[in-house]
Amino acid sequence: MPVLDIRRHAERMNLQDNQSALSVAGRAMCERLAKDAPRYKLVISSPLPRAKETAERVAGRLDGIDPGLLPDLGGAAARIASRVGEKDRVLAVSHGGIVDLPAIVIASRLGTTLHGKSFGYGEGVRVTYAKGAPVKIEELRAR
Repeated sequence: MPVLDIRRHAERMNLQDNQSALSVAGRAMCERLAKDAPRYKLVISSPLPRAKETAERVAGRLDGIDPGLLPDLGGAAARIASRVGEKDRVLAVSHGGIVDLPAIVIASRLGTTLHGKSFGYGEGVRVTYAKGAPVKIEELRAR
């Protein structure tokens, strides 16, 4: 079953600049996340610099950009998971509410409750798919 790790980007340097790179704290968070990161078959991000940089720093590479990770992660998630084999893992890096809302919908469909507040920097969910549909969701919280 493919597994999709969907994470919010790490902290950016300038909140007023949509094209801002990661802050020092954001880069440090990526280093911590990279230490525990599994091997990913596919690494994608939204087109914004903070998402691309997060993906590259966590996984060591970036395989592609998916504009669907900006407005509609919910619709893009199953499509992204279908791009890899049954035992492969994917890292997808997107943005705040774009991660929150689809995670809530998927959890609700699976009868699972997500705990805690909205996803902060570097946080998100791990969704396991079978036959193109989510069958399990887990929270990924930053430490």
